[in-house]
Amino acid sequence: MIMVNKKHKLSPIQKIIIVIIVSVMAITIGFAIASFFLQPENLTKAKISNLATDYYENYLYENLINSEKFSGNIDATMSEYKDRGLSTITLRQLLLHDQSKNASLANEIKNYCDEEKTTIKFYPDAPYSRGSYHVDYHYVCNF
Repeated sequence: MIMVNKKHKLSPIQKIIIVIIVSVMAITIGFAIASFFLQPENLTKAKISNLATDYYENYLYENLINSEKFSGNIDATMSEYKDRGLSTITLRQLLLHDQSKNASLANEIKNYCDEEKTTIKFYPDAPYSRGSYHVDYHYVCNF
């Protein structure tokens, strides 16, 4: 039995049609992904998360370990707050923390969220380094 290997060549029109179909599919998928990530809710929550990260890592953590109450033992100091968390702060406090940095975000965030009722609470996690913590967000927002 003789096998014939036939290669089917696409005509230029078929190639163009395939390119158009693939391009339209890629554009559609791109728009779908972008519309999900660019929703006001996702953008606002991401901005609040970035503010909270900056606040904890560059202000709150530093103040805790440099305070007069700090015993020099980071585990002993931070483990006190592991389950109960640090004091709850409002979005307003977060926005006022560094006004020069946060002024541009403040109006955008306040368009959607109540700055007095939206709250953030930090919980330090072992090994109690600058980046080892989790956050509980309570959003009061209109998206």
